[in-house]
Amino acid sequence: MKTRNILVIGGVLVLIGVAVAYYMYNKPHKNYQEADASFTGQAAAFYSEATTSQTDFLKKYLNQAVVLEGQVFSIESETSIILAPAILCQVNSEGLIEGATITLKGRVVGAEEDLLTGELLINLDNCELK
Repeated sequence: MKTRNILVIGGVLVLIGVAVAYYMYNKPHKNYQEADASFTGQAAAFYSEATTSQTDFLKKYLNQAVVLEGQVFSIESETSIILAPAILCQVNSEGLIEGATITLKGRVVGAEEDLLTGELLINLDNCELK
């Protein structure tokens, strides 16, 4: 009788574990284009906030949607641009030209020091032009 109770309880726990794992694996991803923006404004002001205190900046904006307006500093590839002063955005660059002023919305995924220039580089993904 005791062994049977242990097996039943163990089986129930395994089923609960499988159900939770299935739910976590299949839950929908967050749509950052639909999310409220944590910051809306000029890219230069956003970058300035990051250089003031990188730790506080990441606590406040990491994995948050932001809307930035600024000039395209350079086009790195078909899927990424650098928004002046130093914000790397994963966005479709088709039709964009360097120097153009754009507004985009994306998710902040980090900030790191550029190995070549030594300046702070903010990374955004899931970007779309507005």
